[in-house]
Amino acid sequence: MSDDAQLEARPERSADPGRRGRPGRALLLGLVWLAAFLGTARLVRGALPWPESNGLRAKWEYFVEHEDEYDLVFVGSSHVLCSIVPLELERELAARGHELRAFNFGVPGMLSFESDHVLRCILEREPARLRWIVVELSEWKPDPRMALDTQRAVFLHGPERTAAILESQWLVALGWREQLSRTLAHLRLMARHLGNAGELSKWLGTRVGVLAPEAGMEREEIARTQGYQALEDANDPGARKGRQRFLNTLPAYRRQIGSMEAERAAVRELEPHLLPPLRRRMALFEGRDLELIHVVYATEDASPQLDLLAREGLVPRLWAFNRPDRYPRLYREEVRYDDRHLLREGALEFTRLFADRFARFLEEGD
Repeated sequence: MSDDAQLEARPERSADPGRRGRPGRALLLGLVWLAAFLGTARLVRGALPWPESNGLRAKWEYFVEHEDEYDLVFVGSSHVLCSIVPLELERELAARGHELRAFNFGVPGMLSFESDHVLRCILEREPARLRWIVVELSEWKPDPRMALDTQRAVFLHGPERTAAILESQWLVALGWREQLSRTLAHLRLMARHLGNAGELSKWLGTRVGVLAPEAGMEREEIARTQGYQALEDANDPGARKGRQRFLNTLPAYRRQIGSMEAERAAVRELEPHLLPPLRRRMALFEGRDLELIHVVYATEDASPQLDLLAREGLVPRLWAFNRPDRYPRLYREEVRYDDRHLLREGALEFTRLFADRFARFLEEGD
């Protein structure tokens, strides 16, 4: 039989439309399931409270209930928490003819990317009286603490914030192994954020007493102090250890204080990882009737990169108090809890200095 005859004699295979359509149908069903899962997870996530870590949830919930009472809000880490005494600030400003109310939204361990998240949440609520937001300026460094598998880290790692963290991280000179390891850690946290992996069980565990909530300010203390906490009043074993180390190494503290100005002068090139998150933060305030003030608190960190940001005009309003030569009273050992925090006496001193600077800003402008 010829080849042509064989071809003619071979029966044609009929196409199986069901089989041909199965991969496409499976993909469509998978996408529908994923969309339904993420949508449900988003609804659940919106109903969950903020993490309790270090009093973050208590501060947010108290602020939300009283948001329309405040003209001025401070946002940042324990440097804010232990430096600004709102009641003293209000008294000082009232004596200068400026009646306003202030709230201290300082939370231990709040890094720059977390501050940006809190800022966005505050701004989205549009508090009625809010006119000024004072934000602690610190470097948006890739910090290993941001990649820890904690409830607070998972809460932070929404897609937008994760993208911002990775963008800055990729601009920092790290080895490829470390870059890969940190990138994967952040992506895992984002996946947990999107899927609420373990978050509902943790929340239920703390509600029924199976899991102990992390220590932080209680609601009554927040109401009494408007968010301020003195470290000497906090029941924090880690802080007490830091206090003892400080007292045992005072000569090293004195040397560090003496070298801060030279350390600032030695740095002349701006690191590129600072610019994208700074632009994002500034964009949050565009078109809003709000004024943003950046503050560097009185720590032992010279912060040369932040100094460069101000000198190059990238931060239009930066009040830097980490200047022992200009603010020597803030660096006296008797007013310090440790090299990064102030005792209550130091916080009152700092608050009065800030009140004077803020009053002059209101009276004279920039």
